[in-house]
Amino acid sequence: MATAKDSSKEVKDFSNMMQSEAANGKDAKLKALAAKTAPVVQHQLDEITKIQAGLK
Repeated sequence: MATAKDSSKEVKDFSNMMQSEAANGKDAKLKALAAKTAPVVQHQLDEITKIQAGLK
């Protein structure tokens, strides 16, 4: 079972991947999808971080 810490790391890794693809991607469609998805994933990461802070 994944913990909040595990989820945070996974979302952070995914966020980094989306941001990198949005900035450096070679496939135009994938780059556009990453650019659209990156802010949503970042928001989820921010929410996870707030929840973790509240659990301490």
